[in-house]
Amino acid sequence: MDPLISIIIPTYNHAHFLKKSLKSVLNQKYENWEAIVVDNNSKDATNKVISDFNDNRIKLIKINNNGIIAKSRNLGIKQAKGNWIAFLDSDDLWYPTKLSSVLTILQSENKYDVVVTDELMIDVETGNKKILKNGPYVKDFYKTMLLYGNRLSTSATIVRSSFLEKYGILFPEERDFVTVEDYDLWLNLALNKAQFKFIPSVQGEYTIHDNNCSQDSSMYFHNLHRLLEFHASKLVHIKKYKNISSRLILIRAQRLLEKRERYLAFLEISSINFLWLIKFSLLKFNIVKKIFRVTTNFFCSKK
Repeated sequence: MDPLISIIIPTYNHAHFLKKSLKSVLNQKYENWEAIVVDNNSKDATNKVISDFNDNRIKLIKINNNGIIAKSRNLGIKQAKGNWIAFLDSDDLWYPTKLSSVLTILQSENKYDVVVTDELMIDVETGNKKILKNGPYVKDFYKTMLLYGNRLSTSATIVRSSFLEKYGILFPEERDFVTVEDYDLWLNLALNKAQFKFIPSVQGEYTIHDNNCSQDSSMYFHNLHRLLEFHASKLVHIKKYKNISSRLILIRAQRLLEKRERYLAFLEISSINFLWLIKFSLLKFNIVKKIFRVTTNFFCSKK
């Protein structure tokens, strides 16, 4: 029998997006799924959107998450009955072969705990499009993600439910981790030696718009720093994680640039481990290039 896939869809006042999102689920070639919409008491037409589909595989749960989307996702996980948990944000969508492409991999190699596809990022305002390539998987994946950044996207990821249950892994519900709660989940999966599989195939769309929580860059950099500090506090005695301090310095520099404090950002960058920065720049070239361009322009423009 084909495994049941539980699709967790948190939402809040996204009825216009949710309709497209749910339609993309209904259009899946793989049909053994349940969609759990966890609604943060929306004031729009969310209820009507769901009822209009008239499909008993779509379930609606209400919550008051106080602005912490992790609570919505965790409630969905706890209510899920599937062998696999798939995450889909209500403003994203999947292509019809999303689930079938994942199941094809699992049927041939049922050794993975996390399966991730690629996505097409679309900016609603500008119309710009860009392919988001998740992964790749490398040895010591926890260390790699901790030192060099997140390599997964929520709406592109499916996780084995028994693995989450075995290790008690959920999204962190602390307010200081808002916007980076998914990163923490991936880190904890890697820390517990989950087997990751990245499929180099675009199977959905990630939407950028004015209401994206991730668009609050000031909050993001603050909370990213807190999250990495939390993980670093448990690893200070392990030599191979010594460069976590350089990663934290770079994040502080990014926060300072957001505040237009370019001189302080430059001072932060000057204390980074140079060899680590070279490796980081190879992986995240645009980030490093932007930081150096801004700081260089600042000093060149001083009179």
